[in-house]
Amino acid sequence: MGGAFTYTDMGAQLTKIEAVNQCLSASGQMPVNQIDTNPTPEARLIVNILDTVQREVLAEGWDWNTEYEVVLEASQVSGKVAVPPRYLRFNPIDKPWQLVRGGFVWDRKDQTYEIDESVRGTVVLYFDWDELPHEARNYVTKRTARRYYEQH
Repeated sequence: MGGAFTYTDMGAQLTKIEAVNQCLSASGQMPVNQIDTNPTPEARLIVNILDTVQREVLAEGWDWNTEYEVVLEASQVSGKVAVPPRYLRFNPIDKPWQLVRGGFVWDRKDQTYEIDESVRGTVVLYFDWDELPHEARNYVTKRTARRYYEQH
């Protein structure tokens, strides 16, 4: 019998501690039971590398963390357009001379943060580990293991 295969077992997602243990295992070290409280120095280092690699991978912009036609509104008080911290990148599309500086949209043409209107753009979003798709978790884990191995 044919048909589409649907994967619904969310319990099979790679957890962060499993990712850390994969990296430890790849370098011939023993796994750890926890990474939140008193991790081993090696596990702490891998968590730091994992977090860095995760941000690097997400900043590349993928179909699952890129949104188009996002509208940011200017503050009625300051006239500034704030860019949420979860946005790794925001590219205004209507006025290419605008960009993000210090968490706000900056208008290079008028040399001001005071935009006083909404800004439409493309967004690359940051996701926490538990929000990442399975493939992204695997990719981040493999890049982390390689970086850890190269450094040590």
